[in-house]
Amino acid sequence: MRLARRACTVGAPLAVAWLCLASSAPAGDAPIEAGAKGGEGGSSPTGVEVPRALAPEQAATTPPSRSVEPPGRAPVPAGGGATYARVWVGVSVEAPELLFLPGGNGLCQLTAAALPVNSTGYYCTNPDGTDFPSRSGATQNANLSPDPSQSGHVAAGLRLGDVRAMVLFDYALSPSFLVGARLGYVFNAYPGQAAVTDRRAFGPKIHLEARATYLFGGRPLEHRGYSPMVFAGLGLAEFDGHTAGSVTLANLAGQQPVNIWLTDGPYFLVVGGGIRYQFSLRTAFTLAVRANVAFGVNGVLPTYGPEIGFQYGF
Repeated sequence: MRLARRACTVGAPLAVAWLCLASSAPAGDAPIEAGAKGGEGGSSPTGVEVPRALAPEQAATTPPSRSVEPPGRAPVPAGGGATYARVWVGVSVEAPELLFLPGGNGLCQLTAAALPVNSTGYYCTNPDGTDFPSRSGATQNANLSPDPSQSGHVAAGLRLGDVRAMVLFDYALSPSFLVGARLGYVFNAYPGQAAVTDRRAFGPKIHLEARATYLFGGRPLEHRGYSPMVFAGLGLAEFDGHTAGSVTLANLAGQQPVNIWLTDGPYFLVVGGGIRYQFSLRTAFTLAVRANVAFGVNGVLPTYGPEIGFQYGF
């Protein structure tokens, strides 16, 4: 044993060095397998498995170990994981609608066929909404003053028109582009029947509209804040405006009050623009100006007005 230890101290060939390790191992340890090859994994003198060393080129190509996400954590989607509501519902109001009424005289006078004499397309009603002159007989029309200024006069100018209250539905095709519809009721509309019978007014006080909306900015539906917007659409609705006037009847003393209406429809186009403020990913407020162009048998009637809306997204 002393000889072996001496050999270990002065250096010896590989076989002697192996003998040194074997002789120095504690009693009971398994000896090193004689068949173990240099550079390969094997057991150490203490019985612990020794991993095989990797060559430099192997270490460079060995992939790094993967990290494991803790249980319950969802993977982050590509693109940052931002989401937005696709379906939006809400309410909107256009009030007041404005339009320009051209000036004219004799606007309540009728032909023998009970059609308006004026070429502009004005119709007259009594304050209670019934037609004036009455279409049930020719008496009222015959008693109208022959003076045009006393049988229906309108001074040209801007007048208040209809008020539109609508429920809305929009679907977001992208974070910037929505398509949808508006369904509503038209207040302050023409109350008579004559213009409807002559197909110069829509009649039903409903508003039907298909609309497309574009929001400017970086993916505006995905974050809070202001976004400029534009929209365009088409549909069916009543469009009209009126002014108060008076007429003189030969068989009645004094002047009789009337309302003088300019009506159009049922078709219309709409364009507009404004701002949209998104309070959260689910709630938004809109403020815009819309311009309508109604057209039908009575020609073309432009109107415009502010539109205010509130939307909730799903």
